Amino acid sequence: MKHTKGPWEWGGTPDDLRLQTVNHGKQFVITFAKNGPRFQTDERMIDATNLLKFEVGNPDVVGHRMARKARSVYRYDVSGIDHPDAHLIAAAPCMKYALELYDIYEAMPADRGGKNGPKGKAYAAFIKAKDEATAKAEGKS
Repeated sequence: MKHTKGPWEWGGTPDDLRLQTVNHGKQFVITFAKNGPRFQTDERMIDATNLLKFEVGNPDVVGHRMARKARSVYRYDVSGIDHPDAHLIAAAPCMKYALELYDIYEAMPADRGGKNGPKGKAYAAFIKAKDEATAKAEGKS
């Protein structure tokens, strides 16, 4: 069995939270029965519903309870989970892709083209993918 091709994102609704593909028709990667996931904070485990970000409304609204009170959130379509572990999980396919690009770069023979040669371009592609994966893992994209 192979992993589900990425990139991935958190989506669904507070009652139907899931990890899904960004492309390919939002194919489900992980779904949750009954109670959704819980994430570790400094003091305790917290329900993911308290960490949800939404596609519409004020981006500072975090959690289903706060969203129900916020007038700007009129639809509860989830755009993410505001927790470092959730960001890291969703970034996994991007990290894998960056590592694959690094392997391609590393396997190439040296060339005289510098940055404009095949190896230089392969390195630039790796750096771009690494930076995008890092941003996603840190919750910045």
